[in-house]
Amino acid sequence: MRLIALAAGIVAFAAWIASGDSGTALFLWATERQRDFQNAMAGALQAIRAGDGWALTTLCALSAGYGFVHALGPGHGKLLLGGTAASGLV
Repeated sequence: MRLIALAAGIVAFAAWIASGDSGTALFLWATERQRDFQNAMAGALQAIRAGDGWALTTLCALSAGYGFVHALGPGHGKLLLGGTAASGLV
């Protein structure tokens, strides 16, 4: 029963992403946040070059955050996972 609920959730999420306005808003938000993270990572790199001891830790944290918002963007297997769940292969 849990597997069916999980599959239904994945399919619903994939449909929401592909539906247009909601998915477009999410993609735009993710793109803007990626740009923010890229600018912050560039600043952390400059701080590393300037000898700031905490800048490497900052860069690592920013990289993790960037990876999260990047994965929200288009592609990255969401459609494949949704299609697999819909076909009952999960």
